[in-house]
Amino acid sequence: MIYNWQYVVIHHSASKDDIGLQFDNEKDFHKLIKKWRDIGYHFINEDVEGEGINVVGRPLTMQGAHCKPLNHIAIGVCFIGNFEKYPGPSDIRILEAVHRVIIPLMVYHNIPLEKIIKHSDRAATACPGKYFRWDKLIGEIKNGS
Repeated sequence: MIYNWQYVVIHHSASKDDIGLQFDNEKDFHKLIKKWRDIGYHFINEDVEGEGINVVGRPLTMQGAHCKPLNHIAIGVCFIGNFEKYPGPSDIRILEAVHRVIIPLMVYHNIPLEKIIKHSDRAATACPGKYFRWDKLIGEIKNGS
């Protein structure tokens, strides 16, 4: 199915970003515990040995499962980590997400800056956490687009 993507919703996993790739743990949580068809996010960003990497999650041909009121029109991007309790994400992670995922999505799907939002903008949650570096993320988008 083809979706009319209009938003990018930024999340945090609210879980610890342990050493190594955490994508499989997040996917298992969504599939095995929540009983969803796939991981809820379309893209996942995490720290692996000091490097920011992005992993493709749910394909863009599937509706998301990350922000209930917008799942049918919003691409979900999740940063692994609990930014309600801990600082982050690092500059390198933000740069990787912005330049390799968020800006290309904005360009391809014609999504304006004002529709890059926090999960907490549309749902009763603290996500992506009080220590998420929102100003850095938005600043990098403005500088790079």
